[in-house]
Amino acid sequence: MNTRFLLCFSLLLMILSCTSTSESDGIQSVEKVIYNPSQDFNAIKAVMSMQEEAWSAGDLEQFMTGYINDESLTFIGSRGLSYGWDTTLANYKKGYPDKAAMGKLSFEVLELKSLSPEFCYMIGKFYLTRDAEDLSGYFTLLWQKIEGEWKVIADQTCG
Repeated sequence: MNTRFLLCFSLLLMILSCTSTSESDGIQSVEKVIYNPSQDFNAIKAVMSMQEEAWSAGDLEQFMTGYINDESLTFIGSRGLSYGWDTTLANYKKGYPDKAAMGKLSFEVLELKSLSPEFCYMIGKFYLTRDAEDLSGYFTLLWQKIEGEWKVIADQTCG
């Protein structure tokens, strides 16, 4: 509920901040603020590239630096809904106990939309290439810019 409230509140602030007013000589004018998200998209894709490399090297802790390190992290996967960075890391370790089980990870971004200068929404596909059995599936991520860095705050992955 808190995450939903924060998202709605942030979206409302974003809408309200898209225009600014100024008064000069008693005349009020409205200026539109233009936001170009391409730099943010590149930063998000750089985080994902780091995650691909870390996962493929068997480094789950480094992979998890792309997520908010907080109990508010929301993850929905094959085991259902869970909350928190530590819980998400523990679930990854349980599901992927060694480098062979982890395989080589790659992402394909299907859709990336800016919701505001602080939030982005992504739909994508992941591919795990492994000696045993390859795995692929889809994911939806909600990204938030926190202290200048993009972090996943909600992840829904099915595969």
